[in-house]
Amino acid sequence: MNFVYPVTFKIFSQGTSSRSINGLFKNISINGANIKFKDKYGLVDPATIISSRVKVELSIFRKDKVFLFATVKSITETNKKPESAYQIGVEFENLEQWQEEDIIRISNLRDKEHKMMWNLLDRNQEEIHN
Repeated sequence: MNFVYPVTFKIFSQGTSSRSINGLFKNISINGANIKFKDKYGLVDPATIISSRVKVELSIFRKDKVFLFATVKSITETNKKPESAYQIGVEFENLEQWQEEDIIRISNLRDKEHKMMWNLLDRNQEEIHN
């Protein structure tokens, strides 16, 4: 099973809308992460986001939302238009010890726990939309 974890983030850049974008952590460590996302509405201008700041929001089970700040280090287009998709590499900035502990906790999720997390997320989404 490939590791993925749902996130919401904002990119702060002149060429990019500051709207929240839903994505997935594909890899994560205390240094940084890869975030994969679809850009259905053309909100992201890949030419302008390198070195931009990113605010990442994580929902952790039985805990308040966690916010991390990062800098975009790379971007790769994974799907062409009409529905563009990208993967960005980000480097985390100035993490507190408790944030590092949360990242380690997320990265240590494995098979059974990971499936449980996705099931809870799916149930949450259903409750929100009903």
